Amino acid sequence: MNTWTVVSTAFIASVAAAFAGGCGKMRVTDPPRTGTEQLLIATAVEDAVAQLDFGFLEDRTVFIDDSMVDRLDKTFVVAEVRAAARQAGVILADQPEQAHYIMELRAGAVGVDRREYLFGIPEADVPTLIGSLGTPEVAFYRSISQTGACQIGFVAYAREDGRFLYSAGPVYGFSDHRGEWVFGAGPGIQTDIRPPRLPDTPVEALAEEPAEGESE
Repeated sequence: MNTWTVVSTAFIASVAAAFAGGCGKMRVTDPPRTGTEQLLIATAVEDAVAQLDFGFLEDRTVFIDDSMVDRLDKTFVVAEVRAAARQAGVILADQPEQAHYIMELRAGAVGVDRREYLFGIPEADVPTLIGSLGTPEVAFYRSISQTGACQIGFVAYAREDGRFLYSAGPVYGFSDHRGEWVFGAGPGIQTDIRPPRLPDTPVEALAEEPAEGESE
């Protein structure tokens, strides 16, 4: 076997090995709801609940009746109200029988609006002699805006006789998230649903930091 044959054989074998190398496929799934949608709702709920005045219920034993809240994000809405009430000095009861007053919670709206704007040529189907021809979208400028909205309020009354005691709301909370594309470049994001991302802290730096209560 001459040198040229050996070199040719080695080259072909290396190319074949490169193309025959193992390949893998990762299964990727997406949840039914995006993180952006959930953050929009959470921020709007927080904004609304922060406006509720629990001062008149301070030091009173209250049971929160959330049966009127029929929303997809009910758990978070109720949890946020409970947290705000506790911080305001309200004593929360686990059962109605343990409370002197009932807080009847209501949520008129908890959701997200979406608006799209396109400056350019939208996608379309053009009829031809041989059938319909689809043309792609050509966007010079495009934006997608989402607004989270929440309306919430409550009424408080005496458990024994149902006599009205106090009410708050309705109050309104909003949040915004906007993405913009210019000639396909983007998105540029404007949002109030999250703080700016900070650079990742190296693990080595965390290991060097003294524990709380310890001196360097």
